[in-house]
Amino acid sequence: MPTADIYPLLSELYRNEQFHLGILTSNTHQNVAQFLEKNELSFFEFISTGKSVFGKSHLINKIMRQRKVSKNDVCYVCDEIRDIEAAKKPGIKSIAVTWGYNTKDALIKENPDFIVDTPDELRRVLIS
Repeated sequence: MPTADIYPLLSELYRNEQFHLGILTSNTHQNVAQFLEKNELSFFEFISTGKSVFGKSHLINKIMRQRKVSKNDVCYVCDEIRDIEAAKKPGIKSIAVTWGYNTKDALIKENPDFIVDTPDELRRVLIS
């Protein structure tokens, strides 16, 4: 998906005080920062990178503790199966997007809380 398609939603969420955007990825901080800068996507409060032997769910818990947020106030926008699995362990909502790494069928099999095909559908799930 071209970044132009997601830009309006990210901009709207960034301006909304109810939302705090962050990135959790196994990619390197440098790669993510370069991508965000190149595409003028300066909407994120934090970028958490790395691989934990305990998996992404451990990193999610760590972020929630650091930011002092409840699992009821967090959702994870996922584009792959392991992200959905990581969201389930601490009990946070998962929103699977079909324009990422795994296919829609593969994502559906993991039973995310929501599955969306477009940024507009993602907006409706987040702002409802």
